Amino acid sequence: MTISARQAAKPTTPPAPVDANPVVPIKAWAVFGGVCVVFIVFIWGKWLLGPYTQTVPSGPSDPPTWMKSVLIGGQIVVFSAALGAVYWLLIRPWRRERRLTTDGILCVAFFFCVFQDPLTNWFSPWITYNSYLVNFGSWTHDIPGWLSFAKPGAQAPEPVLWPFLYICVWAAFTPMGCYAMRRAKQRWPRLGPYRLIGVAFVVVAVLDFVLEGLVFMPLGFWTYAGAPLPIIFPNSYNAFPLHEMIFIGAMGAGFCALRYYKNDRGLTLVERGAEKLVSPRRQNAYRLLALIGATQLIFHPSRTDRRSRPPVAGRRSKAFVLHRSSLRRGHRCGLPRPVGAAAKARTFRSARPRREARRTRWNDTSHVNPL
Repeated sequence: MTISARQAAKPTTPPAPVDANPVVPIKAWAVFGGVCVVFIVFIWGKWLLGPYTQTVPSGPSDPPTWMKSVLIGGQIVVFSAALGAVYWLLIRPWRRERRLTTDGILCVAFFFCVFQDPLTNWFSPWITYNSYLVNFGSWTHDIPGWLSFAKPGAQAPEPVLWPFLYICVWAAFTPMGCYAMRRAKQRWPRLGPYRLIGVAFVVVAVLDFVLEGLVFMPLGFWTYAGAPLPIIFPNSYNAFPLHEMIFIGAMGAGFCALRYYKNDRGLTLVERGAEKLVSPRRQNAYRLLALIGATQLIFHPSRTDRRSRPPVAGRRSKAFVLHRSSLRRGHRCGLPRPVGAAAKARTFRSARPRREARRTRWNDTSHVNPL
């Protein structure tokens, strides 16, 4: 028997199975992202064509002059910074190399994340933005199942330029968290994924406390009048709840992990398989929708958990908010509680169990100011 005949007689190893459809992950994420985009655009369109685009006025007590200047200047700075980020991260690479970077796509994804921003007020107001900011009401009443009080011109407003704030903040926080993860990996090479994500969590939580608790809230951009204890800076309109750091830190850690863990082609976990698509336009479209779906999924738990618990009423910081009509959800109606009744509620709250106090609903219609 010749050598060739012996080789032919040996059993051959069957070839490894080839994945017949390697683009299923990105297709699934793109479908989910497409559903989210369609739903968001539908709700926004219904809101823009409906009666709830009426501006929520600041009420009889206008903010002080310094706060007005800060609010106006802040909106200009936020809008300009967002345009700069979009140009640098999205438009500039596209014009030079005809490709979409991950950071550029994330800018678009963060823009759509603002849709979930007011969901914290699902049952009753937790956070209210200063109505002196440019606003056209909010789209919350058009969301199916919305329970919190809403009336044209008297609801918790959503500033018009807030989508651009989301682009600025998260386009900065996410690279900072990824930078901290890289430095931690260099310093401690044995750190696993969970600990690296924990590093990002701590970094983003601290950044959120500095930006919200020390900058935006003292300047009067928004207030957490209905947030639960524990809080920092009590007895003031800029009382900062500690749970906000936890939720924002967890959300930012998810964004950082999504951006940090890439393959050798520079694709994130939800973009795997995009290189198998033939058309570059189809690749960009699938990547965009996939990242939008992933960011919506990461963002949602931070709003869902706060919706599941009623806010705490009768705190002294709420009385500070009641004196400032621009920080309420409309001065004509929907007033949570008169100042005198709020003082009585504080006295009564100290005598009753804490559990009963936490069950108090801020939007109880029995103490709504009809004016």
